[in-house]
Amino acid sequence: MIAGINDEKAHNYCLMHNVNDRIEFDLGIGENELSKPIHIVGTIIKKGIQLYGFGNNYSVGDAHTIRIEGTNIDVIVLNHNIQYGTMEQFHAAGLEFHDYDIVVVKMGYLDTYLIPETKYHIMALTDGPTIQKSEKIPFKKIYRPMWPIDDLEKLEYIL
Repeated sequence: MIAGINDEKAHNYCLMHNVNDRIEFDLGIGENELSKPIHIVGTIIKKGIQLYGFGNNYSVGDAHTIRIEGTNIDVIVLNHNIQYGTMEQFHAAGLEFHDYDIVVVKMGYLDTYLIPETKYHIMALTDGPTIQKSEKIPFKKIYRPMWPIDDLEKLEYIL
């Protein structure tokens, strides 16, 4: 499962269809190479709500889960840029986290709420609107030396 992809146009298209409808659309906003649209053919398997927030959850709209044809891959199509980081969010979308062998969540920063629910987890740092590779952050003023910006033979801890 991929939770979730924010694409207002695709989301609005899904709003016009029901569970079990076979649909075909382009997913991706085309803002840059990383959000280049891809053509999706699949079936709407669930409709739920997009739950935003941690602890103070509130609905920000509908969530549409699409099973991509010829695969076991499901993708949640959204119209808000929310991250899926709690079990409550999956349940609100009508999904059971533990029904999936692999769950991919895109987060602007790391939350650990899902880790106890997993047998194995990987954090993959990728390019996007939030720079997670600290060595790529365009720092203006920093104390030197600073790891990982500077190559250090050994790390020194400041107490």
